[in-house]
Amino acid sequence: MKQLCVHIPLLSMLACSAFAGTWTYDFSTGLDTNYWSFINAYGTFNYATNATGVEVYGGNGSFQTAKLSLNMNQFPEIGDFTISVTFSNASFSGGVHQVQLEVNTASSGTLLDRSYQISDGILGAHTVNVFDGSAWGFTNVPNPASGVTIPGTLGISRTGSTYSFYWNEDYLYSKSYTSDPLSSVFLALNNNFGATDPTRVIWQSFSITSPAIPEPSTAGYMVLGLTLIIARRGYSLFKKRQAAQ
Repeated sequence: MKQLCVHIPLLSMLACSAFAGTWTYDFSTGLDTNYWSFINAYGTFNYATNATGVEVYGGNGSFQTAKLSLNMNQFPEIGDFTISVTFSNASFSGGVHQVQLEVNTASSGTLLDRSYQISDGILGAHTVNVFDGSAWGFTNVPNPASGVTIPGTLGISRTGSTYSFYWNEDYLYSKSYTSDPLSSVFLALNNNFGATDPTRVIWQSFSITSPAIPEPSTAGYMVLGLTLIIARRGYSLFKKRQAAQ
């Protein structure tokens, strides 16, 4: 896990507005509450950390959700971005279970999910599904990969108001929504239509790239520069006090 955007007053505003970088999180290190919150929105879900990542599991009825929520207070105002999350060991049997990457602004939201359904509420095929406001709210994109235990990667990027969606880094779909700043990011596990049995997923890694996040080398140089400035000003003040005595 590493935080590349330096959060020092003034410096963070300068660094995080001028350069592009990537912040990554390795869930095998556990759920750092400075960055993530576990939300048992509906149902009986829990989580545990293992050598692979953070496993979310549970649910005992339809329309139940558990989410990992990214703490946006740790980040500057995110405009354009690319977000990806890799998961493994997802359970999709016994009803419509969904593994989702969800992003929201103050005015709109969208998501990408991986499930086993040919349309909302109807089982029958491995698919990834984009929430786009169409009939039923989703556009279904068939996923040719068989099996659900191998890792999969959900990805959403935005440039201006155009959102693009990716499965395992392959482009799927685009739609225009809003250019408002990013307000929330959720990694969700759902028991949906007719799913009354427990489900699970292991979240392995997460990354966000944005012009609002500085490159690590640039941030480091700025920290060094600010340190030198502070030291120089402190030394100058010390010399002035000595001269006045």
